Amino acid sequence: MRADDTMPDNFNPAPAPESVMVEAAELAVPVMRRRRRADHFIKLPMVWADRLDSARFVATAKVAHHLLRQSFKDRRDTIRLANGFLATRGVTPGQKWRALKELEALGLISIENRLRKSPDITLLYPRENE
Repeated sequence: MRADDTMPDNFNPAPAPESVMVEAAELAVPVMRRRRRADHFIKLPMVWADRLDSARFVATAKVAHHLLRQSFKDRRDTIRLANGFLATRGVTPGQKWRALKELEALGLISIENRLRKSPDITLLYPRENE
């Protein structure tokens, strides 16, 4: 069966009104370009930078940067520090605790231990002469 067989013999399509006729360019879907996101950054207070210079372990700097980033992102000075994200940065739970103890000794944080849970860390912003 051909397509011509389904049409009646007297079928004559009427021309479409001009308001219905649309050019192909108008039908094209616009390409949505992704906005390039700005590079991420961490605000590092000079007191922290000066005191981190005397840190003995690399994990201390990694934990400090994570704490500052989370504080900025959450807009809070107290952060619950779990092991998950630090593990992606190569910091083991043992290194995390060693880094936290070092940051506390440097006077940059205070640690609130919670039994069998992630600790609550409060960031301190000491003055330069303290």
